[in-house]
Amino acid sequence: MTAQERMAKIEKLISFYKTDNVNYAAVDETGRKHSVSVVVYRLNVPGVFIPDGAQAGGLAALYREGLDRIHTILSQLDMVQLGEISSGCDNPETFTVVDDTAEAVRGVLSGVIETHPLGALFDIAVYDDGGHEVPPREYPPCIICDGDSSVCKKEHRHSDAEILDRIDTMLLVNGYYDEVDIAN
Repeated sequence: MTAQERMAKIEKLISFYKTDNVNYAAVDETGRKHSVSVVVYRLNVPGVFIPDGAQAGGLAALYREGLDRIHTILSQLDMVQLGEISSGCDNPETFTVVDDTAEAVRGVLSGVIETHPLGALFDIAVYDDGGHEVPPREYPPCIICDGDSSVCKKEHRHSDAEILDRIDTMLLVNGYYDEVDIAN
């Protein structure tokens, strides 16, 4: 999905929950102002990437684990998840609409990236109800050089092959598949 297609989907979701949804109230009966934010989650893998069998299974398991962590932390903090849609198959993306401020959601979801051993592979973007992205407290370190991952990504400091090789190693070392899977 292109960045433009992603933004169009985010804007449609925000519009639906703020304007088209008859159940949405800008202010509830207690006077609490509601904000809608959108969480976009995918794995941080380069370009058009078609994994082999073992790698696909490892990435799918990691994707589900990250999504489960997002759901769990939002639920534990009583952040209401209003709806969710997923798209794509090679590198799926999940769009979750949350009834809370983007700043609050970003704050709690930064912990998902920071505390997971493969958190650097999670790409979690949070958008406010105006469609603006709220940046994380800090970006995870680059999986290749431990530098600022946002700079490495923007400047294409590492080749796709180098990144994919490192992802393979990370999945293997962290038990998402084993060497027998790779050989088959």
